Amino acid sequence: MSRVKTHPRYQVISVRMNQERLALLRRYQQTLADQLGRPLSVAETAFLVIDARAIGMDRTASRHELLQTPTASLDRIRQRWASHHTLAAAEWDVVAEYVHIGTDAERQEPPTQPVVPSKQSYLTLLDTFELVYEHRAELASPHAWTYFSNLRGDATAVRLSDDDADQRHQVVLHQIAHRRDLLRCAEAWEAPGNLGWCLRTAMREEGIDSTTLDHLLGPSWPTLWGLAARGHWIRHRQPVRAAGTTDEHGPCPVNVPQTFTAGDLTVS
Repeated sequence: MSRVKTHPRYQVISVRMNQERLALLRRYQQTLADQLGRPLSVAETAFLVIDARAIGMDRTASRHELLQTPTASLDRIRQRWASHHTLAAAEWDVVAEYVHIGTDAERQEPPTQPVVPSKQSYLTLLDTFELVYEHRAELASPHAWTYFSNLRGDATAVRLSDDDADQRHQVVLHQIAHRRDLLRCAEAWEAPGNLGWCLRTAMREEGIDSTTLDHLLGPSWPTLWGLAARGHWIRHRQPVRAAGTTDEHGPCPVNVPQTFTAGDLTVS
């Protein structure tokens, strides 16, 4: 008995939209039709709009799902990196979320001792942020002003151009270099501002794929993971790994003897 090959069935949904959105979709319908060289229906246009954004939608949804169980997610991410040295884009987003917290929340700045994060951690993060920023998908980053401001550029007399993307780019690079110079001062060094926010935003919003992030962030993984673990503690007040688990690279458990007494001497 022969079987008739069937094609997968697609779900049909209906969407209500106001006249303004419908008019926009029809305008985009004509644009796509001209680009593809064939007529399109409104329904096909809506499908193509969603399909073109599928990767970004999947990344956002996956990030949200991972953040529902942050302790388990971070532990799996740590193990995955240790085994493969590759992460999905959404996993990098979760690391970035907690690096942001671990860098910018409850920080201690000079002259307070100890300084947390340390000068070396800040330098590593600044270099990492510059790398990620330089690999953004578009020259005209919509976040240039907020990068500049969060690196304490708003305390200077420098202003960013509204219509010159290259000028904004150069100003951000100059501010990064300026903050690096201040960090390298032997005495009275100065924290660079909300650097964790800058790195998280660049990793998440600048259109960089996971493979590129693997290469860019791999060398700074020890610093990133340390700050992510700190951020997890700050937000949840518990370690990343569940109680009772051990790390093969961590310290070995020690069996402590019971208290004992000999004469007038008690040892505990």
